[in-house]
Amino acid sequence: MVQLVGYLLCVVGALAGFAYLARGSGWRLGATLLVLLQAGLVLLALAKPSAPDPTPGLPVAARSDGYVTSAACRSCHPGEYASWHRSFHRSMTEVASETSVRAPWQGERLVWRERSYELLRKGPEFWVSLPDPDAAAPTRAARALVPQVERRVVMVTGSHHYQAYWVRGGRGNELLQFPFVYHFESQRFIPRDDAFLQPPDAPHHTARWNSNCIQCHAVAGEPRHDLKSDRFDTTVVELGIACEACHGPALEHVRHYRNPLARYTAETEGTADATIVNPAKLAPARSAEVCGQCHAYFVPLDAEGWWQNGFTGSYTPGAELGSSRLILEYETEIDRENPLVSASLESIFFADGTIRVGGREYNGLLRSPCYERAPPGQAMTCLSCHELHGDTQASTGRPADQLKPEARSGAHCLECHASIGEALEEHTHHRATSSGSDCYNCHMPYTTYALFKGIRSHRITSPNAEATHRSGTLNACNLCHLDRSLTWTATALERWYGQPAPELTGAEAELPHAALGLLRGDAATRVLSAYGMGWDIAQQVSGNDWQAPLLAELLDDPYSAVRFVAHRSLRTLPGFDKHTYDFLAPPHERRRQRAEVRRLARARTGKRAPFVIDEAVVLRELARRDDTPISISE
Repeated sequence: MVQLVGYLLCVVGALAGFAYLARGSGWRLGATLLVLLQAGLVLLALAKPSAPDPTPGLPVAARSDGYVTSAACRSCHPGEYASWHRSFHRSMTEVASETSVRAPWQGERLVWRERSYELLRKGPEFWVSLPDPDAAAPTRAARALVPQVERRVVMVTGSHHYQAYWVRGGRGNELLQFPFVYHFESQRFIPRDDAFLQPPDAPHHTARWNSNCIQCHAVAGEPRHDLKSDRFDTTVVELGIACEACHGPALEHVRHYRNPLARYTAETEGTADATIVNPAKLAPARSAEVCGQCHAYFVPLDAEGWWQNGFTGSYTPGAELGSSRLILEYETEIDRENPLVSASLESIFFADGTIRVGGREYNGLLRSPCYERAPPGQAMTCLSCHELHGDTQASTGRPADQLKPEARSGAHCLECHASIGEALEEHTHHRATSSGSDCYNCHMPYTTYALFKGIRSHRITSPNAEATHRSGTLNACNLCHLDRSLTWTATALERWYGQPAPELTGAEAELPHAALGLLRGDAATRVLSAYGMGWDIAQQVSGNDWQAPLLAELLDDPYSAVRFVAHRSLRTLPGFDKHTYDFLAPPHERRRQRAEVRRLARARTGKRAPFVIDEAVVLRELARRDDTPISISE
């Protein structure tokens, strides 16, 4: 109602007031009507958004420390609000409703660890029948004794690859995750544990939103965990990644621009606005840190304080990120006696310090020469390539990577590297129009992993055969030239760039390096190698009629995510586009399907492929597989 009155006052005041003043008469009446315009703007700025869904168990909506929520931004910034509203940031966390829940939800029955789960509808509400999530049951016998209960799904997270569902726990407004997620690509429910790169024998942990997701998937989240009662009284300003997550608390900004004269002055004179943070106008380091507050692997500096207040008292956009978080670095953590994180460093980094976990691009940026070695004030930032308020996929209205249009080609890199652009083929040793002259393919290869896919590295390095040999870091040359050995790569890099070649022997010197990664790498290397074999550009360069026997071996990989990615890549090969396979099938069925695909693959590729790796060699390299446990839960 307040908003409606505000809009009416604005319209009446503006039209009538300016009409009277334009006629040169009735200036007092005109001025009075213009005051109505100002009053309308004040009401709009102060109008509170509609009350949130009073769903039991949701974090309490609290507006403190100068926050006003995105609803207060809409009237003055409709374009920015609309582009944000279409983004995955906005829909990352939502109240469960008929518009937000994307999975079918009408009596489906699911089975996991010999227990059943049923999806129920009660009018507009979404419910699940499940074993009591508050009951600890570490053993099979204990799980059999856990009673079945019904819980309402009160919140959903995830909007790009899959959607997770949260029910109320037993400790205050604690939120616990339903153990299944809905995977959009395969249009099916899968166990949450299988959505990540997890060892098959990893213990299951019921995820709690209040103690993990809240730090990035909401605005100004405060866990508020009471140690004595072991209960949560969690609060947030707003669910999802909204305006104030990047621009900081906006109350002072709203108050300042109640006055139309202040807005007119700002628009006409371009005066600096000290009442709000614009990441695009910050110094490069502070700008990148706005994204780094979420897109980094870090731990809180004050763990006890975080369990109470989150980061609301220690960081707001524009401040120094290091005042609230310790950004993990491999070289520092490898020597730490007491690890700061539960995941192994092998799961987080390659041995040369390159981050291998998707969604942690800030860690990569910090190690990038474009950031480390740039002249003062000219360091590359996230906003050098990405835009948060553009619509780069107008046909869908849901930009996946939010890249600027000009950043989608390598030409954007040449703004700083003009001399390379003037002699592009001399630098790349590839035709200027080929994928080998695309800056991204050589300097940002797919060496990080998340959510069933490879993601481009943001460390921005050059291919280095010695680094691959020494630390296992995947290199761009062999991710594109899938059929070439590391010796071939080392020879080319030595000839073209004078890079010293490592001494290579055995399979590393002779076999395609991508095949070695697929067969004997650790789980992260295997899944990235399998992803690369389905990359259309790599297939154009290396052919697509020889990879099937290798991918067949991964259909019975211990890691479910590796199996899924391997089969997806297999379906891109001739003759396998309609092949069906269940990556969650029992082991005996997976072995049967692997044998069948192996037989079909050998029959198809035996005569036509440029080469086929001998089956005995494949089995030999499989026996050398790196079984270091890897857990990537992004």
